[in-house]
Amino acid sequence: GSQKCVHKACAIAAYKGRAKLTGDWFDLTCASCKRNYGGCLGVAVASAAWRAIKARRGRSHCDTYVALENLASAYGEAGDAAQQRDILLEVRAVIIQKCGPDHPKLATTLANLGNAYG
Repeated sequence: GSQKCVHKACAIAAYKGRAKLTGDWFDLTCASCKRNYGGCLGVAVASAAWRAIKARRGRSHCDTYVALENLASAYGEAGDAAQQRDILLEVRAVIIQKCGPDHPKLATTLANLGNAYG
C-alpha cells in the first residue's frame, strides 16, 4: 500500500473505527497493508491515538504515556527528531515522577531518547 494517495482524514477515520470496534487504540498499522503509517500520516494517526487514549484513561494513566511515546516514535520516523526528543523528555520526567527512577519502562524511554539524539 502506498500512503501517498491516502487522505489523512480517511486514514484517521479508519483507524478510529477499527480501534472502537476492537478496543485496541495502540494498533497504529494500516488495516489494508498491515504496515505502520509513516511520515506526516503516521504523526496524524499517532496524535489521534494519543488524544483518544488520554480522553478515555486520563492524562496521568500509564497508557496515555505509552501512546505519547508512540507519538514520539512517529515524529522520529517522520524525520522530526527535535519533536521526538521533546516528547520523550516529557515521558521520561513523568515515568520518574510517577513510577520512580528504577522502573523498567524508563530504560526503554531512555534508549529511545538516546536514539533520538543520534
